[in-house]
Amino acid sequence: MSSQNDVVDLHGESLSWPEIERRFGIYGTELTDDDRFKKAMNLIEGPEYLDIGSDIGLACRFQSINHHDWHITGVDILPIPVQVAKKFRSAENITYRVSDFQKNKFYANQFDCVSALEVIEHISNPGQFITEVSRILKPSGCVVISTPNAVSLQNILRHVGQNIKNRVLQISGEKTNTGTNFDHVSSFDVFTLTRLLDRCGLEYVCHEYAGMTLPISRSKWVAVPFLSALVPFLSNTIIIKARKV
Repeated sequence: MSSQNDVVDLHGESLSWPEIERRFGIYGTELTDDDRFKKAMNLIEGPEYLDIGSDIGLACRFQSINHHDWHITGVDILPIPVQVAKKFRSAENITYRVSDFQKNKFYANQFDCVSALEVIEHISNPGQFITEVSRILKPSGCVVISTPNAVSLQNILRHVGQNIKNRVLQISGEKTNTGTNFDHVSSFDVFTLTRLLDRCGLEYVCHEYAGMTLPISRSKWVAVPFLSALVPFLSNTIIIKARKV
C-alpha cells in the first residue's frame, strides 16, 4: 500500500491519498446515480460473480451489500484502483486482485456471472477476451458488458469543429495505462458487440442504452436524459447481457 503522503495516478489524475479518500471514500456503498451503473447492476447474477476491470470496487461492493451469500471477485490490471477498492470497498465476501485477466487464468466453468463494465474498449483483441470469458462461465452462466456506443451522438459531435489530422497525430504522445478514454482501442455498436458475443458461444439475452450528453463548451458536457429516451440508439453507452450456450 502506498503511504498517506504519496501522490498516485488514478483515473488520469495525480492525487494524494487524503484527496482520494475525500473523493472516493464517501460513496459507492449504495447505488450511484449513474444510469449505466444502475442498469448494469440490475442484470448481474450470482452467487459466483467476477467483475473484470473492477476499478475502485463499486460493482463488487454494491452486489456484496445486496447479496451477502455471494462470492465476489474483482480483478483489475492497475494496482492503484485495487488499493482504493481494498481500502474503501472491502467486505468479507469480496476478493480483490491486481491481475491481467487474460494471462492469469481462472478455472473453466467457475463463475455464474462475469461483468466487464467499460473494459472491452481497452482490449486490443476483443475476440480472445470474450472467448476467455466464455471459458470460465458455468453452463448457462451470463456475461454483462457495458461499453461506449460507437454511434452515439456524443461521438459524432466530438468530430465537429475538430482538426481531425492534428488530433490523430497527438495519439502517439498520449499517456497510457490511465484507465481513461485515452486507452480506448476498440469500438462497438449494439450489432457488432452482439455479433462478437455470438461467435464466441454467448447467446444474446437483452440490451440497454444509457446516458446522453451534449456539449455546452469544448470541455463541458451536460446530461440530456429526455433525448436518450427519445432516440436511445444514440445514447453514450450500450449494455449487453448474453448467456453461455
